[in-house]
Amino acid sequence: MPFLPPLRRSILLILSLLSACAAAEVSGDGRPMTLNAPRLALTGAPGAYLGGRFAAAQGDVGKASELFLDGLKRDPGNSDLQQQAFLSSLLADRPEAVDLARQMQGNVTAQLLLANVEAQAGRWSSAENRFSALVRQGPIQLLQPLLVAWAQQGGGNVDAALATLKPLVDGQRFRGGYALHAALIADLSGRTVDAGRLYKIAQTDSGGLNLQLARMLASWDARGGRLPEAQQIFANLQDSSSDVAIAIPALYLSAGKPLVRNAADGMAEAYLALAGALRGQDNNDLALVMLRLALDLRPDLT
Repeated sequence: MPFLPPLRRSILLILSLLSACAAAEVSGDGRPMTLNAPRLALTGAPGAYLGGRFAAAQGDVGKASELFLDGLKRDPGNSDLQQQAFLSSLLADRPEAVDLARQMQGNVTAQLLLANVEAQAGRWSSAENRFSALVRQGPIQLLQPLLVAWAQQGGGNVDAALATLKPLVDGQRFRGGYALHAALIADLSGRTVDAGRLYKIAQTDSGGLNLQLARMLASWDARGGRLPEAQQIFANLQDSSSDVAIAIPALYLSAGKPLVRNAADGMAEAYLALAGALRGQDNNDLALVMLRLALDLRPDLT
C-alpha cells in the first residue's frame, strides 16, 4: 500500500477548484459570487474536511488534526477523513493517531507507528513481526530491513540482526548505509571486531562524509582511545563543509559518548536517514512523516 497522500498537494488542487467555481458563477444581478456566499458555505463533515486541509496547507497540523477528527466523528465511514485525521494527528503528536492506526491495517505508516508502540513497550518480537509484514515497495524496501534488524537487536537476537543486514552489506546498492547500522548493532552489543570492520565499510562506501556519519565514526574511535583518528574525521568533515566548522569543538567534546544507546535509538536513526534521503528528492511530506516517527522513538532529537 502506498503512503498517505500529501496534504499540501491536495489542498492546492481543492483551493484551485473552489477558486475556479467562484470565478465562473455570478449572482442574479450579474455580480460575481464569492466564497463567502451562502451557496458555497459548507458545514458538518465536508466543512471540517476542507477546513482541515486549509489548516494543513498553512502548516497548522494541530488545527488540521482537530478539524479532521471532528469531521470523522460526524462521518465515521469516510475513509478520506480517516486517513487525513490519522496523518495530521501523527504529525501533531496526538494520541488519537495510535487509535486510528489500529483501524488501518493496510496502511504502511499506520503499521510503522504501531510497531513503534510495540518497541517502546519492549515487545520486540511483536515489533519485528510488524516490520517483517510490511509490503516491500517504494521507500519502505530500504527502511524495512534496518527496522527488522534493530527489533531483533532489541530482543537480544544479535546474530539474527547481523544476519538480516549481511546480504545488504555484501551487496552493491546503499552498502555503506546498511554497514553503518550493522556496525552500530555490533558496537552496542559489545562485538568490537565486527563493529570495527563494519564501521570501516561504512566510512569507505557511504559516498561521502556527512555530519551524522562523522559523529558516529569519531565516537567509535574516541571510545576506543584512538583520539587522533577521531580528530582527523572532524578535520575531514570541516574540509568538506565549512558550515560546520564552528560546531567542530563541541562535536569533538561529545565524541566520547555513543550516539545510539539502544535499539529504539537505532530505529530512530533509520527513520532519520530515510527522511534525509527524501528531503534530497524534494519529497518533503513523506520526510516529515519519517521525522515524526523518529521523534516518537527519540524525543531528545529536538
